[in-house]
Amino acid sequence: LDRLRTAAATAAVNVCLAIVLIVGVNHYLACAWYFVGTLGEKDGKGSWIQDADLSHEDAKYKYITAMHFSLSLFTPASMEVHPTNFRERAFTIVTIFSALIMFSSFLGTITNEMTSLRKARTDKAKQRHILRRFFSDNHVSHELGKQIWVFL
Repeated sequence: LDRLRTAAATAAVNVCLAIVLIVGVNHYLACAWYFVGTLGEKDGKGSWIQDADLSHEDAKYKYITAMHFSLSLFTPASMEVHPTNFRERAFTIVTIFSALIMFSSFLGTITNEMTSLRKARTDKAKQRHILRRFFSDNHVSHELGKQIWVFL
C-alpha cells in the first residue's frame, strides 16, 4: 500500500480490503450456519433448513440462503430464515455480537479513509492558495506562474 501515490487510491484499496474481509467472514459464517442447520436435521430437533422448506433444494441454494442469512446479521436487512432450535439461536446470538464489532470496525475504516481524503484535499487546496499568494506577492508573471503550475 505504501507504493500507491494518491490518497484516493490508498483509500479505495483499504475500503476494498475491508469489503473482501467482510465477504470472507460471511462466507465462513454461511458455511457454519449451513452446518448447524444440517445438525438439526440429523438429530431430529428441526432446523432452519426444514423450517424454510429447503430440504429438497440443492446445496448451492442452501449455501446462498445461508450467505443471505449471514449478511443479514451484519446489516439491518431482513431475512425469512430464522433459528428454530437452541443450537441455531446460540449460533445466531454469538454471530450478532461478532457482527456488531466487525461492522463497526468496517464503518470506522470507511470513515477514517473519507476523513483522510478530505484532509488531503484540504491540504492540497491550502498549498495551492499559498502558491497563488506567493505568485501575487512576488509579481510572478502569468506565463511563468502557469509553467510552474503545470510542472507541479
